[in-house]
Amino acid sequence: MKTSMKTYMFLYMNALMINVDVKISLTNEEREIVELIDKHLEGLCIDEVAKKLDTTRLTAAKRLDFCKRVDLIRERKIGRVKLYYPKKEYGNTKI
Repeated sequence: MKTSMKTYMFLYMNALMINVDVKISLTNEEREIVELIDKHLEGLCIDEVAKKLDTTRLTAAKRLDFCKRVDLIRERKIGRVKLYYPKKEYGNTKI
């Protein structure tokens, strides 16, 4: 039996609507990044994170991207610079 493209799209769209709780296993580096960013409400750029954690810029960028994708931190692009902020909510205000 052939499955049409409409059927695939229907199944895909329904899968997107389901909220699934996923447990995330963080590495020590990712945990350190989240803790570091939580201490700096003004935001940190990739270079600052790399310097404070004594790692390369590439490693810091990969870890920051992962943390952003799993919604542990948030990113704001200002010109050519990306700043990373803690993902915290206080009342109705996101910080």
